[in-house]
Amino acid sequence: MSGERDASVAELRVDPTELHLTATQLEAHADEFSAAHQQAHSRASQVSIGSGAARAALPQMLDEWANSGTRFKERHILHADGHREAADRYIQADDRGADQIEDAGSAL
Repeated sequence: MSGERDASVAELRVDPTELHLTATQLEAHADEFSAAHQQAHSRASQVSIGSGAARAALPQMLDEWANSGTRFKERHILHADGHREAADRYIQADDRGADQIEDAGSAL
């Protein structure tokens, strides 16, 4: 069982550059979504529908829609930040491992 565990750990490969690229893509998607969402929101806010309760409900619905769009973008940015943080931690761990190997070699 120990051999199986060692094999799965040995298969873990992380490319910090790929994590950074993915983070950039997530941010780009968030920005694209936000721009399209704001454009649609602007058009929707120009609509004049019905009267009474329907007309009164539209601004509240648009506000909630805008808030949902903001939360969507914030989540994507949070995921992008998480990818960058993970990349930085992998780099730091790799640097520490390299330092330990160098120290061990120097001690010989």
